[in-house]
Amino acid sequence: AAAAAGGAAAPAAAAAATAPAAKKPKAGVPDADAPLGVVDPVSGMAATGRVYTAGSEIYDCMLNQLNLSTNTDKYYVAQVIENTSTNEFFCFTHWGRTGLAGQCMLDGPYEDAQDAIEIFEEKFHEKTGNTWSTKDNFKAQAGKYHLLKTDYTALASKAAAKWQYYMAAPQDGKSIGWYDYDAPASKIVEDLHDNFLANEHLGVRIVQSGDWSYRVDLQKMTQTNTSTSRERPIRRVALSS
Repeated sequence: AAAAAGGAAAPAAAAAATAPAAKKPKAGVPDADAPLGVVDPVSGMAATGRVYTAGSEIYDCMLNQLNLSTNTDKYYVAQVIENTSTNEFFCFTHWGRTGLAGQCMLDGPYEDAQDAIEIFEEKFHEKTGNTWSTKDNFKAQAGKYHLLKTDYTALASKAAAKWQYYMAAPQDGKSIGWYDYDAPASKIVEDLHDNFLANEHLGVRIVQSGDWSYRVDLQKMTQTNTSTSRERPIRRVALSS
């Protein structure tokens, strides 16, 4: 079963009593030192689920399509999520333009993890042209999404931070100085910063914010309105614990 929505999707209803006997659930057993993925909060399962991990295999990926010449920047997230209360499994996908909430789909529930894994692998192949089993030798293909590296260990141990932009001249009632991004925007730029640390080619991104789009340069630490060409310095500020 599948559900699609602009926001979180609700798990599908349980199978009818007359349905054939379900296969025995197969719970994932991660290696003791295996890093753990983070359930996408848009799934609505962050409190009840975990990214399915078997051994050292984490069924979680972040994909990206970036074309700076056309100001195009799109994301695609895919995860196998295990409901730890019910031992049911889902394949969750979330996609859209970077900076926007996008859309999502939740396939499931399944009694066997392999059913969710098969859908996950099919979607990975459809979007990238690569197979999941050969992802360590990923080959980027024109017109397809690229697989981003994720440093799960670094994400689990990093300190909290916020982002600010600099007003070089008075405008809209604001004087010269540094100003905090609002919380959602700060979270978006922090996620892009995490992507950049693990993927050096992603130093410049295109972020959609309402009717505007911005070129965020994480090397020069600037943001530029792609319509007006107005550039502002930005900075990352670590938060005290």
